[in-house]
Amino acid sequence: MSPDVASASNVASGANFRRTESLVTPYAQLRKTLASRDRSLRRKVMSLEEATAFVQDGDTVGIGGSTMSRTPMGMIWALIRARKSRLSCIRSIVSSDGDLLYGSGICERITTSWFSQGILWGVSKVMRHHVEAGAAIYDEWSHMAIGMRFRAARWDYPFCRSDRCWALMSSGNGRKPSR
Repeated sequence: MSPDVASASNVASGANFRRTESLVTPYAQLRKTLASRDRSLRRKVMSLEEATAFVQDGDTVGIGGSTMSRTPMGMIWALIRARKSRLSCIRSIVSSDGDLLYGSGICERITTSWFSQGILWGVSKVMRHHVEAGAAIYDEWSHMAIGMRFRAARWDYPFCRSDRCWALMSSGNGRKPSR
């Protein structure tokens, strides 16, 4: 057995255990990383195809807008044309964009606070079909919880505290908060 592989009994007893990565980045390293960022003025506008290249199969993608307001439909269609797969998408309120994501087969999970064309039409039939058939996963969170998850992820925090509601505000990055 190689020295990097510990036996099950050693792992259970805690012998030969070493942490491979720290859960907290030291402040000095954070400052160094921040100072080394490229802050030059440069062209940031790119084509949808160039932007789509940043999204890898299996990625989690945050989608802006709400219902049909400011929905980046061009980007959604570009992801479909690029035949991305196994995406997880997070959005405040999902409408026909979610139908396209599930129906095209590029998305396997949508996390949102509402999935419908509107109150009068009820729940999306496309979403219901995919979820009931086991082809996709649908997670429903409150509007506030989704916003707080985005905020926590933006700050690279494992959670965002809101009146001690730890689990509700998880950013999903796998780290547990210290109390």
